[in-house]
Formats: sequence, C-alpha cells, structure tokens
Amino acid sequence: MTLKIGFVKRPPGSFVPLAWAIEALEYTKYSHVYLRYDDNGDTVFQCNLSGTEPQPASDFFKTYVMLEEYDFVLDDSETELLKKFVEQYRGTDYSYLQLMTLAFYEKTGIKLSCLKPLIRGMVCSELAYRFWIQLPQKFIRVESLGADPKFVGLRSMHDFVSTHPARVLTTIA
Repeated sequence: MTLKIGFVKRPPGSFVPLAWAIEALEYTKYSHVYLRYDDNGDTVFQCNLSGTEPQPASDFFKTYVMLEEYDFVLDDSETELLKKFVEQYRGTDYSYLQLMTLAFYEKTGIKLSCLKPLIRGMVCSELAYRFWIQLPQKFIRVESLGADPKFVGLRSMHDFVSTHPARVLTTIA
C-alpha cells in the first residue's frame, strides 16, 4: 500500500478564519495535514473541526486544495499498523486548547506543558505525527523521535516528511 502524507489549504475566496490564523502562526502556505491511502477506495484520514474520521478523498478535496503530497510505500505489516492506527484514533475530537498551546509554543518557544492534562483531543499535525513515529526506522528521522506530539506543528511535520529520504513528492501546486 502507498501512504500519502499531504499538505493542503482552503480554496481561495473561502471564509475560514481558523485556516488563515494557522497559516499565519505557522508561517506556511498550508493549514492542514492528512494521511491518504487506499482502503477499498481512495481514503483520507485527518483531524479537523468535525473530528477524526476517515472519509472518501473525493469529499475531502471538495473543501481543500492540495499543495504537496508525499508517497511512502508500506509493506504488509506497516499497512496493518495503519489500519489499527485509524481504528484507535477514529472519533477523536478536535482540540482548540491544543491549537492555542501549539500557537503559543510556535510564537514563543515556551511549552505550556501544564495544560497537557486538560487537552482532550488533538489537531491534524499531532495525528499525522503520532502515526509517523509508529513507523519502522526506515521512515523515521532520528531528530523527529524526541518531539512531544502535542507540540509538533504543521511546519515541523512538513520538515519531517518533505526531507525524508524515503519520500517521493507526487504533487505540488
């Protein structure tokens, strides 16, 4: 199976202040990261305001514009790992508190770790990173192993993925 890790933004002209804020805080052109794979159809697994649910890629791309997508070939055991991961995190809520603590960290470099016990749910970059660190060593870069998932932003996740030797860039807008 091929796992695609992609970075997207909302379409031009759409009114999505949260996406604009994320792009501004992260200093990026993208506001979202997702995992994409074929599970009896082209499927996207991601975390947004509606929560964490797999959905058909055709539905997902009605509301997002793809900017970059990177391919990673998974063997059978890694594919099983992905399926278990999806089941484990399916239904997880989106966390505004995590988004605020992540934004504070991105701007100041200060981790508000005291708030971690209060955070219920996650944001998209944490979801992608949690899967990333479960993959075998052939995918993981050593410098990404020590990161706290609650403090991995879009820019960091993009850096882990886009500079990895195993990745293949398939799309760029």
